[in-house]
Amino acid sequence: MACALDVSKMRSDLNKLNKDVLIDIIVNRSIPDRISVSDNMRKYIKNQFEEKFDEFYDATSSNLKISNEIDQLKCNLKISIVERNALQRLVKELENTTKNQEMLIDLLKENRKSTTAELVEPNHNVATPQRPVMIPGRKSVIGHNKEAGSVSSMKVRTPTRSIRSPSEGGIFQGSSIVTADQSFAGAVRRAWLHVGRVSLGTDAKSIENYLKGKFPSNSFLVEPLPVRENAHSLSFKVSSELSILDDLNKPELWPRGVTIRRFKFFRGQRKTEGSNSD
Repeated sequence: MACALDVSKMRSDLNKLNKDVLIDIIVNRSIPDRISVSDNMRKYIKNQFEEKFDEFYDATSSNLKISNEIDQLKCNLKISIVERNALQRLVKELENTTKNQEMLIDLLKENRKSTTAELVEPNHNVATPQRPVMIPGRKSVIGHNKEAGSVSSMKVRTPTRSIRSPSEGGIFQGSSIVTADQSFAGAVRRAWLHVGRVSLGTDAKSIENYLKGKFPSNSFLVEPLPVRENAHSLSFKVSSELSILDDLNKPELWPRGVTIRRFKFFRGQRKTEGSNSD
């Protein structure tokens, strides 16, 4: 009966407390000193929170901790595997990028060498302006006065040397017309083209037959070019007589999608003379 009276007394004390005080008791696990309640009430609240804390502590046993650690290790392992796969893909992409950059550098170097050789090598196909005629023993020449439109005498400095001869390293082309019974003649000048974006499975013989069908009286040389791994198209080097170069440069001659451009000879290959010819 005394115990029932104590419980009744505690309920009466709790009913007197407002909501904020009750929340404060739950959060702090004790009754603030400023609240006027019985000692039995204070002891009861303290004992209740200590028992609940012990129960919660018992729930987190060593077995549960080990299970949590195992789950954490599994998660870390999965994350490590994903990171490893991502790093492997990144390394592969970097290797491909490095190969492409090296290839681009080689092409730029060869293109620079080719351009330099073209600048140094004289082009005999381009007409050079006629120089004034030198008269031996005089310091004047007879030339054409563009403003007056007549022949006039101009004071020029006597040149110290003339055009180099073949013995001095100069180059010139023969101009004599030979007959059919002579065995010595110049080689037929040929044009070299790069044919790209050709569908997979096409061989050099197919392209040669295609061109012979368009130009029956001409001969063609078709060579396949190296193919990169996982390439989606093929490229070929095509050679023909220089006389039909203009016709070969017409888009309507070639199948749709095929690209045509001048073939450039790089290191280890024979340099062409002039534009698109050998």
